[in-house]
Amino acid sequence: MHLFQFALVNAGIILNMESMPDVMNSEIVWGIMAGLVLGKAMGISSFCWLTMRLGIGRLPEGMNFYHVVGISLLGGIGFTMSIFVADLAFHQYVESLNIAKTAILLASLIAGTCGYLWLRFVAKQDVSN
Repeated sequence: MHLFQFALVNAGIILNMESMPDVMNSEIVWGIMAGLVLGKAMGISSFCWLTMRLGIGRLPEGMNFYHVVGISLLGGIGFTMSIFVADLAFHQYVESLNIAKTAILLASLIAGTCGYLWLRFVAKQDVSN
């Protein structure tokens, strides 16, 4: 728990549970969550698939494309760089910056959980390819 608190304090995230319904209605939240959770997973997986199709790259022995998808989901964790970009984008708008940081935290949590579950239950089943 101390590491989690350190991450929140270090990132300057102010969590106010009373304002969470308002935060979840923000377009900023949905844009960030779509970018980190869906965009990262789709981009990493697609580029890896393309390099394999073109013969530029190949997967290590014992790894299959299900593993790539799981790792791609984990790519959405991008917490530090996302906070940096949000600071650049919203440095004059304190409320929007706090909403963006909260969205980054939520998206990182979702991406990490989805990546873990995918690798644990889906990719584990088929390691023969």
